[in-house]
Amino acid sequence: MRVISGKYRFKRLYAPEGDSVRPTTDRIKETIFNVLQGYVLDSVVLDLFAGSGALGIEALSRGAAFADFVDVSANSLKFVNLNLENVDKTTYAVSKSDFLAFLNFCDKKYDIVFIDAPYKSDMGQKAVECVIENELLNDGGVIVFEHNTKTPYVPTDTANYKIKTKVMGNTTADFIEKV
Repeated sequence: MRVISGKYRFKRLYAPEGDSVRPTTDRIKETIFNVLQGYVLDSVVLDLFAGSGALGIEALSRGAAFADFVDVSANSLKFVNLNLENVDKTTYAVSKSDFLAFLNFCDKKYDIVFIDAPYKSDMGQKAVECVIENELLNDGGVIVFEHNTKTPYVPTDTANYKIKTKVMGNTTADFIEKV
């Protein structure tokens, strides 16, 4: 696993072994960032369920201004911190927190929110709804919700958001843009 493009291009990224983390493959990451062209530069990013931090680090590499990395697992955060070595420390923050606690007490707005929760849970759908309900997305901002293709995202607010979907084998990424 590596950073694909930008300032930290070719930087090797490490992830915990085992079933606890399912890192976004380079192919899927490339597809996601192709869709996000025009959103990343100078953006404020939230990498929720950060795992290895690959999505937030890719955003920083491509010109995001700041990224918050959030995960409840101390083991995952160990890898996030390892992967952030040699990344400008003024451009990120790392938080050990349950996703709902973080989202419910967050006082920041984001341009991009990456949600890549464990596929066998409903945490991803809950996180999307919490971001929307707590109005944590700037106008024109986008939530990138990665999930198993067999479990589609069911939007609750279609008036204020437009959704673009990319299916990549067993993984689907919904791009939920606030209009």
